[in-house]
Amino acid sequence: MTGLSNKTYQPSWVFRSPHINTIYPHLFRKRIRISWDRIRISTMDNDFIDLDTRLSGSKTAVVMLHGLEGSSDSHYIKGMSRALEQVNYDVFVMNQRGCSGEINKSYASYHSGKTDDLDEVIQFIAHTFNYQNIVLIGFSLGGNICLKYTGEKGETMNNRIKAVVAISVPCDLSESAQYLAHRRNFLYMRRFMRMLRRKALLKAKNHPESNLNEEEINSCGDFTSFDNLYTAPAHGFDSAVHYWQVNSSKQFIPEIRRDTLLISAKDDPFFGPLSHPVAECENNPFVTFEQPAHGGHVGFAQWNLSKNLWHENRALNFIESKIYEYD
Repeated sequence: MTGLSNKTYQPSWVFRSPHINTIYPHLFRKRIRISWDRIRISTMDNDFIDLDTRLSGSKTAVVMLHGLEGSSDSHYIKGMSRALEQVNYDVFVMNQRGCSGEINKSYASYHSGKTDDLDEVIQFIAHTFNYQNIVLIGFSLGGNICLKYTGEKGETMNNRIKAVVAISVPCDLSESAQYLAHRRNFLYMRRFMRMLRRKALLKAKNHPESNLNEEEINSCGDFTSFDNLYTAPAHGFDSAVHYWQVNSSKQFIPEIRRDTLLISAKDDPFFGPLSHPVAECENNPFVTFEQPAHGGHVGFAQWNLSKNLWHENRALNFIESKIYEYD
């Protein structure tokens, strides 16, 4: 594990509250304006994935994955994109199925461990463009997908992928579901469930054969009920518990064979100690795990939101150091 001596996020006193740190950037960082160019790719199962891009002819492409019900419009995606453009990297934001402003075609959607879609995106980029380097950056759910994918691939990972960055990752999905169901996190859960129920109602309307009904959907108040009703059966899992067990990224970290940076604040309100895979990372020289005492969930905030946030600069430094090793 890499030491944190000169890399630790050190916030002012107000941002030592994990909830303020989580919410402040979400509320006040929306002024970042980015004009995306969209590429739609067709998937093997006749669905589609929308990539929002900023391309300038760089030799390095960064593929970013957002969190649950996020998109290319999420403040943390726009902030990281702006930081990446400062060093002239091309940016591809992978909008998960149904997250680009248009519901996807199939009954299935996306989930915390759906790595086959990421693999299709990487293959598309590798075959369509002539990048020397590809980097993956995932936030929260997207970070879980990146870690799981990198561990699944192991030594067979596309050799253009030089580095992986995962930020605020619920590496143990069962624990995270329990944490977010706690009453102290009811604002987060209420927001997530409102968005998930809205999409599930569209799925029920577009796929009447699914036998989903409005009453069942509207009764879902947490991840356990929603994942049992929709996520697990729609994606081939026996139950919510089975879905969480199979897709938690912590179990894949020992097999990672690409330089990977994992950043999770110790005070992240979305998960607890089981999602801080200290032992797994200590035993894998490819993985650097940094645990600032503060930071909230994809927060790492500061008063001046017009500048790069701490995690953005840390990601840039890590990426540049790894790409430099290959040049």
